[in-house]
Amino acid sequence: MKVLITGATGQLGYDVCRELANRGIEYRGVGSKELDIKDKAKVTAYFLNYCPDAVIHCAAYTDVDQAEKERDICFAVNVDGTRNVANACKKIGAKLLYLSTDYIFSGEGDCSFEIDAPAAPQNVYGESKLEGEQVVLEIMTSYYIVRTSWLFGNNNSNFVQKLLNHAKSNKKIFMVSDQFGSPTYTVDLSKLLCDLIQTKKYGIYHASNEGVCSRVDFAREIFRQAWLDVEVCPILSKELTTTVNRPLNSRLSKKNLDKEGFSRLPEWRDALWRYQREEITNKKVLVTGGLGYIGKIVVKELLDAGHCVMIASSSYDGMDLRAVKCPESIFSGAKDIYRRIGSPDVCIHLAWTDGFVHNSPEHMKNLSNHIVFCEHMMSGGLPVLSCMGTMHEIGYWEGEIDEDTPCNPQSQYGIAKNAMRQSLLLSSKDFACTLHWLRLYYIVSNDIGGKNIFAKMMQAAQAGKKNFPFTSGKNLYDFMEINELARLIVVASMQTAVKGVTNICTGIPETLASRVEQFISDNKLPLKLDYGQYPDRAYDSPGMWGNATKIKQILSQNMDTLQD
Repeated sequence: MKVLITGATGQLGYDVCRELANRGIEYRGVGSKELDIKDKAKVTAYFLNYCPDAVIHCAAYTDVDQAEKERDICFAVNVDGTRNVANACKKIGAKLLYLSTDYIFSGEGDCSFEIDAPAAPQNVYGESKLEGEQVVLEIMTSYYIVRTSWLFGNNNSNFVQKLLNHAKSNKKIFMVSDQFGSPTYTVDLSKLLCDLIQTKKYGIYHASNEGVCSRVDFAREIFRQAWLDVEVCPILSKELTTTVNRPLNSRLSKKNLDKEGFSRLPEWRDALWRYQREEITNKKVLVTGGLGYIGKIVVKELLDAGHCVMIASSSYDGMDLRAVKCPESIFSGAKDIYRRIGSPDVCIHLAWTDGFVHNSPEHMKNLSNHIVFCEHMMSGGLPVLSCMGTMHEIGYWEGEIDEDTPCNPQSQYGIAKNAMRQSLLLSSKDFACTLHWLRLYYIVSNDIGGKNIFAKMMQAAQAGKKNFPFTSGKNLYDFMEINELARLIVVASMQTAVKGVTNICTGIPETLASRVEQFISDNKLPLKLDYGQYPDRAYDSPGMWGNATKIKQILSQNMDTLQD
């Protein structure tokens, strides 16, 4: 089964992708940048090319207030866009799941609205979603229409996160007391949506977390669970300055879920508790170069720790299905790229071309793209940016390296990385972003697909060679196993107490010869080193290693946190 998700970078679409991945179901998630649903020709071509068995249509214009001013745009997305999606589904024989809303109803009374209750939307947004339903009913026979209410999930602009952000600087908040409904956690809803599309139980459903509360009750519970002392002051809807009518009653009957044998979603307080522990404690992390030499191990570390991971890569072959694909190129130049890719909490920027070809022209050629991407992420509101540096920024140096060691790079790779570090350290002062520059040293790995000396020895042994041409091996370096390196990158990136330049190192100098001989022994390689076959490069110092003070400080703080 193949599933296409529109609106994949939104709070619900993101969690639908995660749930499909957890189930091992093939999927493709697209955002508005990759597929403009208002363009009929592009939608049809995209669907014919991918040919999904089912489409979960999460893409929508959802700004209720702005919709009153942009009626035409709202209808173009929610109605015309839905028509394009439905027609494309019909053409390829795919079933369609359309996300709708409690806003199609009048909001009158205090009873739960049944699926066949008369529709009477009170605002432009509700009108557009109702007309979107009618389009699906007109075109499709294999469809699910799922109405939901009061969504909250991984998006930083959802109701829960907005209140938590407000509480950082305010101890009093005014909230309407006469609007009643059921908060709905996107993680719980996404599980139901994935259950639905694996059946032929077509029709209209209402789905929200169990229980009903007022907006005041919801706000108070958010602050209670977060241990925040905030006074929530009740007001009536008519006292609000907004001109948009919102339903006072958003209760939805779940009888059709019961009838068709689907489990109801958990109680809303339980859902809120899980959200505040799972989605806020655990972060949304973008890893660029996430399928590279180091990136794939960093990604696994993050996923194993329970974080939500989005990968940006030139290819996605072999991607961990627990992760999500970045919806657009990080080098698109888009100023709002931070918003477009779903507003991650942390970006670990590993992506780099020709990292092992130190004088490749690609280093300087791509430098500005890296800087523009990082600066646009920071200006968009990124809280934490963690970039990979290298000992090659320093150039020729003898002895220990700390963050104040002067840099005089002697290769194109070192020059580019040094320039990027200087530029970002300067520009980060203008943004509320914690910048980590993690300086890497000599990496040890038995990955035969790598490009460093250890990978080349693995390749030579596999090719049946007995001798391996080598340098004098006298140089002193700072060596670290790649799995430990990935762990330290994650630990350093996911904290904000220690920032700036941090050496990801052991702080212990060791000769190249001794480490290589140890590698040959540990991996039982039938190789003998031919010393002196290659001269030392002009920019290779007799000895350079990192000062490990800051990484030890970070590890110490991390251990204290775990113990607490």
